[in-house]
Amino acid sequence: MRKFKTKSKLTQVQKGKTSIEAVLCFIVSRQRTIYEVNSYLIKEGYNSLEAEQAISRFIELKYLDDYAYAQEFVRTRLNTKPLSRAKLFEQLNYHGIPRDIAEETLNSISDDEELTTALLTAQKYLPKLKKRKPEVRRQYLLRHLLSKGYTYETANLTIERINETEG
Repeated sequence: MRKFKTKSKLTQVQKGKTSIEAVLCFIVSRQRTIYEVNSYLIKEGYNSLEAEQAISRFIELKYLDDYAYAQEFVRTRLNTKPLSRAKLFEQLNYHGIPRDIAEETLNSISDDEELTTALLTAQKYLPKLKKRKPEVRRQYLLRHLLSKGYTYETANLTIERINETEG
């Protein structure tokens, strides 16, 4: 039987790094939220006081900014993968963005932008429904849009727009 060598991963504390150095290593690859940095520091073995001090310092230096993170996150997601406001809210919440910041950021998305993302989502799904009867296709499409977090009104309006362009 073959034995594999396992490397034990040293935490940042065990490596002798300060909490400031640990945060710097963590945020260098991409933008992070305050929640993510705090969770990382605690996982790495720093106490809450050290974590709080490091986070405060990086907020002061403008390296940590949940509002800027939320704005960039939403902009990037809307450009790469169209999502509803509801799904974006879930994702922002997952990253630890406070509710008020998430809501303020998502309020900047206009109803027209929401409809545009719904249309893109629907158009991506439509080829799978080619062989379906029109009424069945409508039901599937409605269910799909609702499952993606779009409101009933937005989903219906999207289907109407698609029917106008097809018919």
